[in-house]
Amino acid sequence: MTTDRNSYSSITKAIGLFGGVKLFQILVSLIKNKLVAILLGPTGMGINGMIMSTTALISSLTNFGLQVSAVRDVSKAYTSNDEDTINQTVSVLRRLVLFTGLLGTILTFIFASWLSQWAFGDESYTNAFRLVSVVLFLDQVCIGQTVLLQGTFNYKYMAKASFWGSILGLIISIPIYYIWHFEGIVPVIILTSLANLLLSTYYSRKISYKKQQLSVKETFKKGRVMLLLGLALASTGIMDNGKIYLLRLVIAHLGNLADVGLYTAGVAVANQYIGMVLMSIAADYSPRLAAVSDDNATFIDTINKQMKLLVTLVTPLIIFFILFIKPITILLYSTKFIPITGMLEWMMLGMTFRSVAWCITFGYAAKGDAKLLFYNELLSSTYSTIFAILGYLFYGFEGMGIGFCLMYILYTIQHLYVGFRKYSYSVSKDVLKAIVPQIILTCIFFFLMRVFGYSMLRYSIGLIGFVVICIVSLNCLNQMLNIKHLLSKFIKRKNND
Repeated sequence: MTTDRNSYSSITKAIGLFGGVKLFQILVSLIKNKLVAILLGPTGMGINGMIMSTTALISSLTNFGLQVSAVRDVSKAYTSNDEDTINQTVSVLRRLVLFTGLLGTILTFIFASWLSQWAFGDESYTNAFRLVSVVLFLDQVCIGQTVLLQGTFNYKYMAKASFWGSILGLIISIPIYYIWHFEGIVPVIILTSLANLLLSTYYSRKISYKKQQLSVKETFKKGRVMLLLGLALASTGIMDNGKIYLLRLVIAHLGNLADVGLYTAGVAVANQYIGMVLMSIAADYSPRLAAVSDDNATFIDTINKQMKLLVTLVTPLIIFFILFIKPITILLYSTKFIPITGMLEWMMLGMTFRSVAWCITFGYAAKGDAKLLFYNELLSSTYSTIFAILGYLFYGFEGMGIGFCLMYILYTIQHLYVGFRKYSYSVSKDVLKAIVPQIILTCIFFFLMRVFGYSMLRYSIGLIGFVVICIVSLNCLNQMLNIKHLLSKFIKRKNND
């Protein structure tokens, strides 16, 4: 692990690679979601959402959080340059994803009728869950191969797999939904997972290592640390998916499947577009932070650099979504989804605070702090669920958005405190000078847009505010990367060519 990986230039290159792919995925998702919304409507999206959230809950019970915990082990092994350590770590990972994937598939198949009862109130979707059970195995094996690429810093292969996976997902889903409508939901889920597995298999085979023969006992013994941390991560996944599952059940009970579809669509906008940016950055951030976790000064510096850069990059995007949330919702889905625009505005504001806390939370996994990770997520899952349910009971979808925003404000305070007490972490003055003005401007912009509603004044004043915030963010980015110097070098190189 060279110090270059923690420079703003190196971080930005990685973000540019994954960000470019994620931008393409956003465009593909935009087309896909629009067509799916038209073909299936809110009810169809509600059915898809219930099946996906139910299987995601089972997956979080059985995957042992290997998609995060294993990155730590693989990246540390890779940066050690010890061939035996690398071979052993990868071999253990390969075996563990097979065991955990099979476990998820078996449990889903056995309890299919119960899952149908819990999700839909009857056993009509039993066969659907039995068929979808294979996805838990396919996805887990795919995760193992993606972890190998991520932990060895082979970002180009990861990006290519994601790029082609998004294209195949679109090609697979639209014709099937067009022909079979609701009956196409299960085939699309299975075929999409299979396509992602084939792509990850192709690219992971480009990573050379010597497979070690390990017994089941040896596999679990050598993978003990990976599993223990993974178990804590899996527990957080269980809580997160359980929370989503519970909220969908509450909405289905108090409303109907169409309301579940509306909520699912709202969460998808926040997670697929803003959350997608976070996850594209995580692809580089997670292994990089794990590799320096033993050096606390470098560890803290890495978090601060990531926080400064992340908030600077995300703020203009959040402002854009707040300003144009109504036309974006119609564009992504249809006019039937307008009731969730208020919820989405509040969720976008909450994403501002999420980006701050997000940088700190990766530190727990990087340090291997399983207990701390578990108890923090247990606490946050508890109050976030309470906020969401109370919000829905009193103010409907918009109340859930308010609850989401309040949750991430409290979440940020919580992790700043825990990070300080546990790792002596504090936000540097340089980072505070960069991110505090952007957060304040975002809050002011948000409340102004609430006052203006969806009138023409909103868009005329809002565009001015958007330009101002872009200038502030660009100035901050220039201080980190010296954009003028980079552009002059690029132009000079082009002229020489």
